[in-house]
Amino acid sequence: MKQFFKKLYDVMLNGPSLKSKDEEEKTVIDYTDTAKTAEGKAIWRQLEQYKKSVDKDEIDHQMVFEQTRKAALLGCTDAQLMLNFYYSLGKGTPKNPAESKRWLLEAANHGHAHAQSLVGDGCRIGIYGMKRDRQEAYRWYHLSARQDYADAWFKLSEMHSDYKYPEERDERKSFEYCKKAAELGSSYAVYKLAEKYRYGKGTDTDINRAVECYMQAVEMNNDYAMRALAYMYKKGDNLEQNLEEAFRLYKLAADQGDIQAKYEVAEMYRRGEGTKKDVFAAEELYVEISPNHEQAKKLMVDIIFLMDEAIQADGQNTRDEYMWAPVTVSAEKWGREVTVKLNYPEYKKRMAEAFEKYEQQEKEAQEKKTGQ
Repeated sequence: MKQFFKKLYDVMLNGPSLKSKDEEEKTVIDYTDTAKTAEGKAIWRQLEQYKKSVDKDEIDHQMVFEQTRKAALLGCTDAQLMLNFYYSLGKGTPKNPAESKRWLLEAANHGHAHAQSLVGDGCRIGIYGMKRDRQEAYRWYHLSARQDYADAWFKLSEMHSDYKYPEERDERKSFEYCKKAAELGSSYAVYKLAEKYRYGKGTDTDINRAVECYMQAVEMNNDYAMRALAYMYKKGDNLEQNLEEAFRLYKLAADQGDIQAKYEVAEMYRRGEGTKKDVFAAEELYVEISPNHEQAKKLMVDIIFLMDEAIQADGQNTRDEYMWAPVTVSAEKWGREVTVKLNYPEYKKRMAEAFEKYEQQEKEAQEKKTGQ
């Protein structure tokens, strides 16, 4: 297989003669030459096949960059967009923001829907070396949306519901554009459509349709929808309260890496809501997310008390062992062994402070007893 792609690489390198790099910079791509553009697309397809056939760590990025550039110069817009990423990230070539912008615009100006949507992002936010210009953003998003590019429809929806620009707000348009993006398969648009039905934004309030959209987005693995629907089940908000279903949905989102969902799962483990109470599982999640979650940081003190429960349940390990090293707690109460990770600096600090206070209280009590 490697020999095949080495041959392919040699053929591509020795294929149609191209000019030197200095000359290539001045080349005006002839998009009317269908033979050349077809050749560029063929090189692009071969590159896609090559990238699928090898492990990510084994990809020859320099070779891929050179051949992507060749395909881009032959008029392949997919290659032009990818060239933008290579120059932006410095893969296979030094970073070059000017060239990155040049190839992004080249692809966008010749009808690449994804590139047009990205140029819209550049004009809306002021990235990719572009100045902020909301009118230009609208123009590029509309060009992309005409090709039924879901993300462009969704970005248009967001622009029409932006509170920072009241003169542009049109909730009815925002709803219609969001609906179009959802129909084209954007899971995030399906989630936002549910929100619009739930709160009556740009349409009549319709809880049944909101729940349907949330469920559809959940099936599309959208963690925002999982959290929203879980909250409704947990609080009994327009749905019959179902803590088991709330826990299941929070857990689904947590398993996808959603930090807020991990916090909610930890809370439900701690209280035994919708699942069996498991202070060890709660502690592990609190510690995991505490660097990135303010409420979890505040709950570090609560974790200390949770660990006191664990210490009492075990009775074999000293507080010092719990404080300074990962230990395995055998607790029949929870039906499994759990390795407790206590190596976060902030966690250690709070544990140390708590136990120092505890030791001081013990010392004072002992001194008082001895004095008597």
